[in-house]
Amino acid sequence: MPGNDDIFINNIEELESLLSRAYWIEEEFEQVPQWDAFTKLNTKYRDIIFSLAHDSEKHKNKIKKMASNIKGIGVEAMKNNIGARNTVMLQKHFMDQEIMANIMDNDILALEIYTRIHAYTANSFIEEIWEGDDPEEFFVMLDDLIHGEKNHIELVKPHVGRIERIR
Repeated sequence: MPGNDDIFINNIEELESLLSRAYWIEEEFEQVPQWDAFTKLNTKYRDIIFSLAHDSEKHKNKIKKMASNIKGIGVEAMKNNIGARNTVMLQKHFMDQEIMANIMDNDILALEIYTRIHAYTANSFIEEIWEGDDPEEFFVMLDDLIHGEKNHIELVKPHVGRIERIR
């Protein structure tokens, strides 16, 4: 992972905050626009959007499972840690390709946060705080999330387009 070698996720508060943000990304930043898109897009895109929304629900549950296996992070506390944020809604005047671009941008954001949590969290730290059977499960779940977001991007990419508007 390119970036700062001085970055380490090595305390519960920071990990809880990052997992909370990942949860929020799945809950609000991905799922809300996905279901919004489901109602606005041409019917030919609905199977793709339904698949993405289904996967986002699984991703959200995976984050909750991760949190429940970490000593010091409660799932409810993690969910509440995200604070009140505005729900992301798509603009009514967006064209189908713009909506798909927005959906893909959200998947890229999720991919980036999962990749960074994976890259900057020390195995030794997870070994100290993991209450599940195998601390490696934390990284396996992150790998699954990363793989899922990459699949989302590849699924949506062929349908993405930007429209230039005349003002």
